[in-house]
Amino acid sequence: GQSTTTALNILNNDIIRKFVKKDSAYSHFFYYFVDDHIIRNFEIESNAACIDSCQYLDGHWIRNKQPYGKIKLIFAKSYVFKKFILPLIDKHSRLFYEDYLIEDLKKMDAVVREKYNSKLTIVIWPVFGPYIYKILNSGLDVVVIPNYFLSDDLDYRIKYDGHPSAKANKEIAEILY
Repeated sequence: GQSTTTALNILNNDIIRKFVKKDSAYSHFFYYFVDDHIIRNFEIESNAACIDSCQYLDGHWIRNKQPYGKIKLIFAKSYVFKKFILPLIDKHSRLFYEDYLIEDLKKMDAVVREKYNSKLTIVIWPVFGPYIYKILNSGLDVVVIPNYFLSDDLDYRIKYDGHPSAKANKEIAEILY
């Protein structure tokens, strides 16, 4: 998933079972976490799908509750609001976003254990603020990618994009193995 909300939607709604053979066992789940997943849970998009910031519960899409959520919805299409006011709201709401994210990770872990009889490991890219310690102390299974993955000289990120390169993904798979 692109956010913890999207990952929970996938886990809760049996989407995975559509892509895996019926007699397959689910031995391990990995959630690949990068810093902007925190904000993705609360983005207000103009599209109707609201994939990252809405939960699909009981056959309905429900937008994640958040500080100033109604104000964000009202002014979602305003350039001035998005450029100048929304960053202030997001900065002010950061602790709420962090706590929400950690609770989502715990929910994901519970779903993976109970529904899929499996294990969840959260793989964390090494670009984070102080809240990384909250995740590390949450009791979840966490693997932090080494800091040398941030080096532009080693080609671990796709140039002008920031996503992990094939080289990075291969090495991360080896670390997890």
